[in-house]
Amino acid sequence: IVRLLFHLLGDGYSGRKGDNANYRNTCKELLEEVKNDLRIFGDVPIYEQEFSIKFPRVLAEIIEKYYRVNSRTFDSTISDKIFQIPKINLYSGIKAFVDDEGTVYSSSIRISSANFNLLLGIKEILSFLKIKTNEIGVQKNKKARFGKTYYLDIRDIEKYYQKVGFIHPKKKMLLEKYVKY
Repeated sequence: IVRLLFHLLGDGYSGRKGDNANYRNTCKELLEEVKNDLRIFGDVPIYEQEFSIKFPRVLAEIIEKYYRVNSRTFDSTISDKIFQIPKINLYSGIKAFVDDEGTVYSSSIRISSANFNLLLGIKEILSFLKIKTNEIGVQKNKKARFGKTYYLDIRDIEKYYQKVGFIHPKKKMLLEKYVKY
């Protein structure tokens, strides 16, 4: 359920009334992870497309209500309830979010988001997990709704590798390569 929560905050969307919840990603391994995680709710009807899966909105609403979050891009934040999650599960949540929103560089992992408050909450979680980050930065982005996006760099890639890692095969391969050098 924690992975589902963080995937909703990353590349997911709980939908509006009459819509299904949706998770979009070009990585088939991440789509499979979300499909498998949805099984916690039983035999869930899932509508698959090439780069997305849709599932009943009520499931996303249950997760959002329990953890007191909203997965809409500009409204989502990290609630105090999330800090009650055991650290082992928070690592899985961070992995899901960074699989969705992260980019691996030789000396850092950059997490990008259009939502400053959500990124601030992710920074707090990483601090809680004792994974070092830089301050949140801002960059111009013509494609972004408000012309800018925010980013957070994880500086301790070795600790991230040991404690969190990736499911996304390309990100996993890059992180392994950079940690070995």
